[in-house]
Parts: sequence; C-alpha cells; structure tokens
Amino acid sequence: MAVVRLLKFFLKYLYIILIVGAICIFAGFFAYDNAYINIVVRDGMSARAECILGDYDEETTIYKLNSLFSTNYVYNVYENDAEAFENYKSLNYRYSIKVGIAWVWPWSKECDIVVEERVVDLTLKYIGTEDEDKDNIPEWTDGKYKISCVKKNGVWKIDGIEYDGPLDPLE
Repeated sequence: MAVVRLLKFFLKYLYIILIVGAICIFAGFFAYDNAYINIVVRDGMSARAECILGDYDEETTIYKLNSLFSTNYVYNVYENDAEAFENYKSLNYRYSIKVGIAWVWPWSKECDIVVEERVVDLTLKYIGTEDEDKDNIPEWTDGKYKISCVKKNGVWKIDGIEYDGPLDPLE
C-alpha cells in the first residue's frame, strides 16, 4: 500500500511539472512568433513608406520590399498604394508606427495585426513632367491599418494592408 501512495505522489508532481513545462514552451513559441511578426511589420511598413515617398526605380523597390512582403503584395497591390506619389519625391518626413500584439498560435500560418501609422512634416518635391499635376500634392493617409501576415517556409511576410480608420489628430 505504501508503494501505491508513493507512486501517486510522484505522478502528481510529474503531471504538474509536465504541464508547467508545456506552458513555458508554448509561451516561448508565442513570444518568438510575436517578436518576429513585430519586427517584420515595423520594418516592412517603414520600407513601404520609404519606397512610396522616395524616387526609387522598380528594381530597387522590389529589392527593398521582397524580403518583408509576399510576392502577392509586391507585384499586385504595391503599385496601387504608390500611384498617388509617383510624380513626387520626399525631401523630408518623420515616420511613426505603433505595432500591436499578434495573437498567433505556434502552428498558425496566418495572422492579423493592427498598427497605427503616421507620417508627419511631409515635404514633397514635384519631379513629374505635366504641369497640371504640380498643384495636386497628395496627402499621406495616417491611420490604423490591419496588416495580414502569412508564414511560408518558416518566414513571416506581410501579405495585405487594409485601412481600418483614421487616427486622432496631433495636438
């Protein structure tokens, strides 16, 4: 009878140790994926703004965006985002971004994350050829964005950017 009680005692603590260990492993994977996604989104959105506001050729733009964005975004969506600024080059701007927490399971292949992006003190120089576009200076759309990320071959990349609403004005 004493042997049975001893086994129950050891099994009870073994289960507790296994559960705590599993929770620690799960938390480690969650933190790893969350940090990875945070860095990809932060660097990707700032590279996107730099490519849209800068006067880069197509090859340079693809090189800068390819490591952070999926090919779906780079070849299909980016051109629509950059179209308004194609005849302008930025002389000066300040970029600010707040990235939320990505709630992602260790086995997930997709996730969404909300970011707040703002471009302040934007000064643009017209580099186009048509005089009628010179007076139509585009505005950067500050706001909350829902970023869709996908995991392919163990690498997280941004797959889509959706405008989610305006930010409060700066004081």
